[in-house]
Amino acid sequence: MRTWEGNFNIVEAAYAAVTDAGRWSGVLGGLVGLVGGVSGVMLSLNRNTGAARMLASANMDPHYQEVYAAHYREIDPWSPGVVDRAVGVVVPTEERLPHRDLIRTEFYSDWLRPQGIEGSLGCVLLREHGEVLVIGLPRGAKSDPYEPRQLDRLRAAVPHLQRALQLDWQLAHSGVEGRVALEALDRLAEAVFLVDHALRALPVNAAAAEMVHAGDGVTWRGSALQVPRPSDQRRLDRLIGEAVGALDGGPGSGGVLSLPRLSGRAPYSVLVSPLPREPGGLLRGRACAAVIITDPARHDDAAVPPRLN
Repeated sequence: MRTWEGNFNIVEAAYAAVTDAGRWSGVLGGLVGLVGGVSGVMLSLNRNTGAARMLASANMDPHYQEVYAAHYREIDPWSPGVVDRAVGVVVPTEERLPHRDLIRTEFYSDWLRPQGIEGSLGCVLLREHGEVLVIGLPRGAKSDPYEPRQLDRLRAAVPHLQRALQLDWQLAHSGVEGRVALEALDRLAEAVFLVDHALRALPVNAAAAEMVHAGDGVTWRGSALQVPRPSDQRRLDRLIGEAVGALDGGPGSGGVLSLPRLSGRAPYSVLVSPLPREPGGLLRGRACAAVIITDPARHDDAAVPPRLN
């Protein structure tokens, strides 16, 4: 499996997990395969107490999850200091705790070694409201320490995992209506991006993830939508800025534009529209505008709704 193909499958699964938390185990399973690990965990750490709870796992015996929650989370030598680490940085555990020191711990002898785990990759994905979300990807006892290419694979996936988690976190406060709305968006052939007041864009459905992956005229870097031609970029930025109220003192009415594609295929049709900001709506008003991009070829051929799994 080529690196980007594997990452794209994981990106699709991560955005699907926004509306179905049970899918995070599948996301972790994909990451395990991507880096050649043996299992995967997602933990929530309390910034004040350091207490950890396991949110999702892949390829891990439920018994070890239970005893981790009951005892070993308190003596996990990989946890201290994690809550203050930089967000989005992938770190092998050997950099935090040398293996010679790890093997002297109860955590290693009674929890890691019985599972055949010798080390792990860790990354802080999100820090919000006193909680820190961390993923860990343990490697097996017969495996060598993770190599740079394996770290690079995970680094390529991390920004998408972060965006999906940020959206999930916001939707957690928006109620059932928000989740139903997002599920409806995912059945559309059009690519849908939501934009907040800081002009940060989030792809929120399968079509958007596929469009970003294709890179045929629309890309997504640094939480912003980017297009190849400077003149088109200025027009797109203007429409988005007006729609979210960042320009000219108030929300604009949005607008439409046509975006040429690098492949020479029929151009994308782009609709930018401000969103109503009633309390309790989708993202509780944090999403100020929607950018809806239609691929004429996809729209014509979309007899069956896209599937994420």
